[in-house]
Amino acid sequence: MSLLYSISILNFTCLQVLDFFCNYFYCCFGLPKHTIVIDSLFVFQMMKLVLGLSICLLLVEVAWTSNCPAKCFCNKALTSVNCEGKKLQSFPQDLPKSVEKLYLQHNEIANLDQNSVCDYPQLQELYLQNNKLSMLKTLTFSGACLPSLKIIRLDNNHIASLEENALFNLTNLNMTYFTNNYITYFHPKSFNGCSKMTFLHLGQNYLVNIPPLESLTGLEQLSLQGNKIKNATFPATYANSTSLATIGLSANEIELLSNETFLSLRNCAVRKLELSRNSISNISSGSFLPLMKLVSLTISQNPLTAEKLQVGLEGLKSPVLSSLNIARLHLGGQLPSSTFRLLNGTGLKQLLMSNNMINQLPSRAFATLHRLEQIDLSGCKIQTIANDTFAGLNLLTNLNLADNNLDKVPVNLPSKLNILFLNGNQIIGLGENAFLNLVSLKNLYLGANKITEVHKFAFRGLVRLQKLHLVHNSISSLAAELFAPFGRLISLELNKNNLKTIQNSPDIFSYMTSLVYLSLADNGCSSMPLQSFKHLQSLKYLILDNNSLGDLIGSDSSGTLFSGLHKLETLSLSNNFLRNLPTSMLRDLSSLQTLTLKTN
Repeated sequence: MSLLYSISILNFTCLQVLDFFCNYFYCCFGLPKHTIVIDSLFVFQMMKLVLGLSICLLLVEVAWTSNCPAKCFCNKALTSVNCEGKKLQSFPQDLPKSVEKLYLQHNEIANLDQNSVCDYPQLQELYLQNNKLSMLKTLTFSGACLPSLKIIRLDNNHIASLEENALFNLTNLNMTYFTNNYITYFHPKSFNGCSKMTFLHLGQNYLVNIPPLESLTGLEQLSLQGNKIKNATFPATYANSTSLATIGLSANEIELLSNETFLSLRNCAVRKLELSRNSISNISSGSFLPLMKLVSLTISQNPLTAEKLQVGLEGLKSPVLSSLNIARLHLGGQLPSSTFRLLNGTGLKQLLMSNNMINQLPSRAFATLHRLEQIDLSGCKIQTIANDTFAGLNLLTNLNLADNNLDKVPVNLPSKLNILFLNGNQIIGLGENAFLNLVSLKNLYLGANKITEVHKFAFRGLVRLQKLHLVHNSISSLAAELFAPFGRLISLELNKNNLKTIQNSPDIFSYMTSLVYLSLADNGCSSMPLQSFKHLQSLKYLILDNNSLGDLIGSDSSGTLFSGLHKLETLSLSNNFLRNLPTSMLRDLSSLQTLTLKTN
């Protein structure tokens, strides 16, 4: 609506109000209109005042609108301006001075001169991702123009280099992103005066060396993943970055870690170092010695042999070391037990060794690492485990032995285990007392094995178990006493087995009064006692797809099979050869939300 049109509407409204008052006095008091001229003039003066105020408000509205660029969206306070995806080729110059957040991503801005981004004293966040910037010249961003800037994002541009003082004296700058550009060069003084910057992301660029960042004395996180770095030696200027805590160097081309590689970081607070997916084949014995505050080290997916790994870890003396990731190395079929003895002085809690080639786990393999809480040995092709392999690990709670070649459940597992992964092995049976000492175990994964027989006392001792995963085995029968220990079980997955009939005691599931989820899908089951589920008062999800229960359910005229399941929310009966549903089938399912009957 134009201003002139708005004023004309208001004038017309004032005349209507005046006429209303004149007619009102004439009708109510019988007074001719000329006798109330004074009153009408008073009203008219009041209407003129309203009109004046309205015009002022409209002018304010026009002024506000003119401060938001034509192609952009602004909030009413003019603190947030969104110009995303507007095909802008240059930085907009008609921005409100009050802007605090400016969104310019997905445009075609190719050049920013010294005065392009200036005089925005309130701007705190600047988003320039996915543009066409090719370089940052001197004083592209300066504290004199952007004194409040805290975050700047320049991801996914074409930036190849940063000149001296490209980001100058941005005293409040905290986070800067240059991810996925073409950066090959940094001037050592590109960030002069940015002493409060704590996060710098330079991932997915073309750097071949560690860039000198002498001005960033407050830096805490430095990400250099996905570059072309071959020489990982940190320049001497990093000695001043004493707050540096996290360094990401994964997915580069590093081949060697020498005694000088991290020497400049000896005064830094480096706690996390990531070196995965490089070409590291040699580590000097003193490489990690300067990193005495290191908590987490990842050197996975490198061509390191057991011998070279041992040499490299000789210098790993950090007393606070908590996590070591040495997955996907070239260990040559042997567990480097002697290497672990070198870590005796650390507080190692997490050891990740997945996808190595380790044929067997020897006696007391981890005994010196008595503080371990988690070991991941998945995908290591392990065939045999000694009876006392895990001796001394009294604090171990998480053990992952998935996707190996084990044909039986290991014995003498640590009694404090909460989670045990044995899925994806070659286990053919679960014998008596297979898990007897695991009284703290909560989650047990046994899926994708070759289990055909389960002893009726196989799960004895698992009194705290909450989740049992037995998917994709060949179990054909369930002993009446099998689930007796499972008073706390919440989830039981027996799908994709061979349970064509469940003919044992109708109380086989009666012990599991806390069970919430039960899956018996994909078994081809055609027969079970109608009282099978009657004790499952907590059950919410019952999955029976891909069985042959049509005749059983169709003949259950009293609705016994699903009786008492008052909390059941999901019942899935797809592909069960159902021909008819007794009217009493859903009698007690008062909480049911989802019923699936497709493919019947």
